[in-house]
Amino acid sequence: MNYATLKSFQATALTAFCLGFTLFAGFAAAADSSTGFKVGLSQRNEARATAENVLKQLDQAGQNKKVLSDVFSNGADALSARYSNQSFAARIVQAKVPLGIMISRKYHGVDGGFTSLPNIIPGNYVIVKFDTDYGHGGNTYTEQVTLQLTPGTDNSWKYVEYYSAPEVQNPK
Repeated sequence: MNYATLKSFQATALTAFCLGFTLFAGFAAAADSSTGFKVGLSQRNEARATAENVLKQLDQAGQNKKVLSDVFSNGADALSARYSNQSFAARIVQAKVPLGIMISRKYHGVDGGFTSLPNIIPGNYVIVKFDTDYGHGGNTYTEQVTLQLTPGTDNSWKYVEYYSAPEVQNPK
């Protein structure tokens, strides 16, 4: 075998290897995505509306146990599997009251569909994200509202979890 034939063979072998690896990676990614579920545009819009409604209720609730109890009772099964009504209310008060009054909230997007999340029973979930400014603190907070697509006839989104944290500020 001469030098030119050897180089041609090496190039062909490398191309075949790269093509095979690309196909394998594509099949692996497709297999990973099958563990989730597809969330269409209309479902994302419904999830956003549900999350905005939940946040509005939580913003207005303050320490009002009746309002917090209503949010809890309208939540998904995963919420009541995770918290009691009292522990839920205490957690929300601890997370939101120190922030003060909500000044502005900007929709950031919907991540999903997840079929499992840490410390939450299996189901179909999305996480709706917002960037929010509050009266105290001066930081913008990232808020995440986890929702579960309820099985059954209504196929509606129900509240599961609330999380907030200050956005990381880049030093100047």
